[in-house]
Amino acid sequence: MAIVPCVSAEEKALSTSDASDRIVITPPPDEAQIHLKTPLTESEIISFVFSEQWLEANNLDKNPDNLKVSVPKKIISKSQVAGNDDSIVYSVGVVDAGQKVALLQIPKNTYEAMNPESASTITLDYPRYIFTFYSDAASLAKGIEQRRLIRTAGQIERTELNPGVSSTAVRTTTSDLYAEWACYNTISGQTPVALRGDMTPQTLSNQGQSFTIYHEREIYFNRIGDQIELTLYYTDNGNIYLSVPVYDEGNLYWGSNGVPARTWIDASSKNRFYYEVYIQNNGQYNINFLNTGTGIWYQYTYNDSDNPSTYIIGITGSSEMYLSSLTNAFQATTNTIRDYGVKDTLSGSWISPGSRFTWDQYKYDSVHNGLYVFMNSYTIGGTIYTYHDTSNTDT
Repeated sequence: MAIVPCVSAEEKALSTSDASDRIVITPPPDEAQIHLKTPLTESEIISFVFSEQWLEANNLDKNPDNLKVSVPKKIISKSQVAGNDDSIVYSVGVVDAGQKVALLQIPKNTYEAMNPESASTITLDYPRYIFTFYSDAASLAKGIEQRRLIRTAGQIERTELNPGVSSTAVRTTTSDLYAEWACYNTISGQTPVALRGDMTPQTLSNQGQSFTIYHEREIYFNRIGDQIELTLYYTDNGNIYLSVPVYDEGNLYWGSNGVPARTWIDASSKNRFYYEVYIQNNGQYNINFLNTGTGIWYQYTYNDSDNPSTYIIGITGSSEMYLSSLTNAFQATTNTIRDYGVKDTLSGSWISPGSRFTWDQYKYDSVHNGLYVFMNSYTIGGTIYTYHDTSNTDT
């Protein structure tokens, strides 16, 4: 698969670290089928249970939308969920059967990276909507079992017809690219290693138009040519998918023979997806997604241990479309992609993205000057928002 840069190879080699100089265009997927990604398994998830009262009383975060607790390991107990030998939970403090309770399920390897085994306390710091609240322990057990069943069913490999494959060659060679980017640079002297936020697909309507649409959060690393793209793929048959193209020194490792292979999360439900991106100390990039409607986690990893990047140098929101000719009405909207946390070290605290990134510019493809695509970006309280729209009415 070819990369179509917005600047020449020579210009890229001489470019600064500005996000607008790092833009690359990911081509349409060319496989005959969409391969759906399997969720994390039961053994790859760690579950914490709190009484709602304890959780609220011990919340260290002044932001009402976030919950952060520091928990001494000596008050954590391990147990099985009643009636389910496969589900292990870690209860914090005393959790009575009749109490209102909260459940936090997160990827185990992420938890372990953030909480050294030698520490006497653990820190759990997540948006409030990542926690699920139940009226009592019986309701909690049912909720855990429901998620276990979804995870188990998702381990079966599934494929769906790729709506664009019959015309992919045409789209790649003769289709026009329509694109707009909203670019942010990392503030000089800052070296964030983690980013978190969420993305919400809002609208997909089509009256018979053929297209390939990507709405992305592009994340640029400090080695030129190293970047990832959190990509919502809006198809012309009404489905929405989510994946992560990975670029290593300018080469796209994402496809039928890629590492990781091209797999997609079904996002057609238009649920909000929470995301986390980590640059690990061993050269591995971890990207976690949570479908907040189902409570199911997915994880992408890429190993760049030979010459890895070590921090993030910029982020960009994009609205991109391949289109041969306009014949019918259509619209795809993501409202919004927002970044609300960064870390300077993996074991450090989440802080405001507004303290690490600064606005750069809007940028269009070199031909169409924003036709059919629209981006709006703004910052509120240190959170970076990007609104993405692609439609026949955008001019």
